[in-house]
Amino acid sequence: MTTVANAGAIVVAIPAANTLDLAFKPIIDFEYDVRSIQSGESNMNLRIVDLPPTKVAFLRYTGPYGPALSDFWRDTFIPWLQTHLLDGPTCYGVGLDDPTTTPPEQCRYDACVEVPDSFVANGTVQLTTLPGGRYAVADFRGHARDIGEAWMNMCGNRIPAQQLQFDARPSFERYVPGSRADPETGLFSCELCVAVR
Repeated sequence: MTTVANAGAIVVAIPAANTLDLAFKPIIDFEYDVRSIQSGESNMNLRIVDLPPTKVAFLRYTGPYGPALSDFWRDTFIPWLQTHLLDGPTCYGVGLDDPTTTPPEQCRYDACVEVPDSFVANGTVQLTTLPGGRYAVADFRGHARDIGEAWMNMCGNRIPAQQLQFDARPSFERYVPGSRADPETGLFSCELCVAVR
């Protein structure tokens, strides 16, 4: 799942947790409680972090967000990571388009992995640099069905409550080394990172 602050709209694309089970294992002990959203409360641990610019290799998916992103991670991105011995570094999911204003078949999503400066792209993989800067970051541990609500709470409630303003840089999910989905429970961990000023 990825969210992008894009002209005031939040883009939410949610891959199913079971698509990440080859690359990530639970390490973050924060668990986002969806019941707190429904009661109007929030126990989301929001912190402000300055992230450095990060060189990434990415594979682009174009098409409707939702379940197809799960297939993309499972069937395309994770096997590519393993083939290129890149299944250890931090990964990112970046939704690039607002699905409320972009036709579903034109929505773009980049599954990314940190790479060294010496990495050479080939085939369908491309290189870019995720811009550094100030980000509001919250830990998420839960099911894929819950992450959309976590994004909406973070962007609709928590960030405005801190009197932060959204920035035009892409927002993303960050999957740190060692975080995995639990294939038995479907729980997974990531950091929700929203660019702010």
